[in-house]
Amino acid sequence: MTPLLQVRGLSLSFGGLKALHQVNFEVETGSITALIGPNGAGKTTAFNCITGFYKAQQGSLLLQTPQGPVSLLTLLGEKLTWQHWLQPGQLLQRLYYKMFGGPHRINRVGVARTFQNIRLFREMTALENLLVAQHQHLNTNLLSGLFDTAAYRRSEEAALQKAWAMLAKVGLGQEGNRLAGTLPYGSQRRLEIARALCSSPRLLCLDEPAAGLNPQETRELSLLLQTIRQEMNLTILLIEHDMELVMGISDHVVVLDHGEVIAQGGPEEIRRNQRVLEAYLGIPDEEDWEA
Repeated sequence: MTPLLQVRGLSLSFGGLKALHQVNFEVETGSITALIGPNGAGKTTAFNCITGFYKAQQGSLLLQTPQGPVSLLTLLGEKLTWQHWLQPGQLLQRLYYKMFGGPHRINRVGVARTFQNIRLFREMTALENLLVAQHQHLNTNLLSGLFDTAAYRRSEEAALQKAWAMLAKVGLGQEGNRLAGTLPYGSQRRLEIARALCSSPRLLCLDEPAAGLNPQETRELSLLLQTIRQEMNLTILLIEHDMELVMGISDHVVVLDHGEVIAQGGPEEIRRNQRVLEAYLGIPDEEDWEA
């Protein structure tokens, strides 16, 4: 089966600092894949490249969609070269994405994300946060809204139903009318996941979803991720420092260190990899994975 996401030769430098260097990995359809590594390893930089917040300087990011493979770098607007001027079709496409490309294009083809630091609209209700996430799927035709057509009303009703359904799925079905900023921290984490789900992603990217959660909330998060993966036929890519969570739910683990992939494989394989233990923990002691 063709992987949902193929990352090949991904490289990005900030000045003289190589944040990513020839990063290669794949995310299989329907899997939970974890990116791990010490602080500064390049995990969030890789996430930002995949989701369009950074533009990689080298490499390729290929996402499989029902319409065929899509280059995520193309959607961000790639540089024009003299070859494109000789091919009018490619030139027009490159010019279009150069002017109108961006992270919203990547979200539109099925990639959604959460953030390490929660980024909710705190002065909006939980329900309103989920409605905002559906703006690309709503009927935004000016005349339809002006004349309140049946199609416009159906679109609004469908968005409301989906928002309530996602709130229920993450355990916030009774909190829809509360301001997002007044929710407990753990609930805000789940609300951000629900907001990402409302954009109908194929690939859900979670940046440290367990950060700041207590052990009980982490266990609930683990169950939630496995549930939405199964029930919504989702593929999940996550960054996480909680090794118990990573090893408990991941099908595949990719380890970064100083911007390079130093190991990848199943949880048990990674657990016993000496290079990973030394780079991530600093000591070659398998028991520390359980701490």
